Amino acid sequence: MIRSFGEALRSWSGIIAIILLTLAVDQCSKWLAIESLGRDAPFHRWEIAGKYLAFEYVENTGAAFGLFAGRGWLLSLVAVAVSSLVVLLLREARHDLFQSVALGLVVGGAMGNIVDRIRLGHVTDFLAVGIWPKFNVADAAITVGLVMVAWSVLLQDAEPDQRQPRSL
Repeated sequence: MIRSFGEALRSWSGIIAIILLTLAVDQCSKWLAIESLGRDAPFHRWEIAGKYLAFEYVENTGAAFGLFAGRGWLLSLVAVAVSSLVVLLLREARHDLFQSVALGLVVGGAMGNIVDRIRLGHVTDFLAVGIWPKFNVADAAITVGLVMVAWSVLLQDAEPDQRQPRSL
């Protein structure tokens, strides 16, 4: 149980740091992609490993990896559901380092894409693996964070009495 404001702040500081770091890396990488490969650039794709791996500028109006383009109502509904789940999980996660990192990645990535949608009207994607997917740091953070959350939930279900919460 949290007994003081200082203790409450410390229990949230790890999650907040991960959120801010994820947001900063995402926004800086998108800025570099826009400056180097954006609308006004002489070229919009820079191949690293031929057609298999490249930096490619894409304005994404859909969800992660370009899914559900033009379906804003569906994305909004999913965002509300995921946000509700994240709020519930955050209450427990602040006492568990693995879950703190996982949820910090999810929230930081979501914030990075929300900033793009508000500021630009689309999300800037710039990482291309083959023909599909095209994504960004925020999408990668969300994906890794959700895999970590799923892993953590599976571990809790598999070993409910043996798993101890880890402190930040």
